[in-house]
Amino acid sequence: MDKKILLILVAVIAILVVGAAFLMNPSNNQSKIDVLTKGPLHVGSTFQVRLAAPDNSSIANENVSFVVRDSSSNIVVNKSVKTNQLGVASLELDNVSEGQYTVNITFHGNDKFKNSTITHTLKVEAGSSDPVPIEIDNSTSNSTSNTTNSSSGNGRSSNDGSFYSAQSERTYYAGEIDMGPDGHHWKHIGNNEWVRID
Repeated sequence: MDKKILLILVAVIAILVVGAAFLMNPSNNQSKIDVLTKGPLHVGSTFQVRLAAPDNSSIANENVSFVVRDSSSNIVVNKSVKTNQLGVASLELDNVSEGQYTVNITFHGNDKFKNSTITHTLKVEAGSSDPVPIEIDNSTSNSTSNTTNSSSGNGRSSNDGSFYSAQSERTYYAGEIDMGPDGHHWKHIGNNEWVRID
């Protein structure tokens, strides 16, 4: 009888060890893909997505695959793009004409994160491409930014939360991310107000 109890005890310990190793293995972490580009785009615009961990931290330097299909299911773009340090992958829509498209976006996973795939419907309109502000929110709360573009008298694009920086000689849009002189990433939340995101 003692052998049976010992055998059961060894089996239970083995199951617990395997279960603990499975739970502690970082390859069990989900990854997620968020579409950053909102609304219809123009021919020549950039379509952006963000690859993130479950805690919403960026997954940098990883390949994200984009397969863009037209309304007849023909593949018009099949490209892999590496994410930047903010986890953003940018797909230039140079060879995409006006129309409705389905975009399959895939991260194939790595040793730390599982694969993830999303499908997004994209409308491309005729006309020139406008700068499209993006929003990256590393917190768990949701926020929005005003992304209505207009043209100011100085010929620079602006929106309600944008401002022109003479120091960097460019316009910053609400939701845009930039690296500060302190080496940290800062998110422009409008009217020259910034929030540190890392």
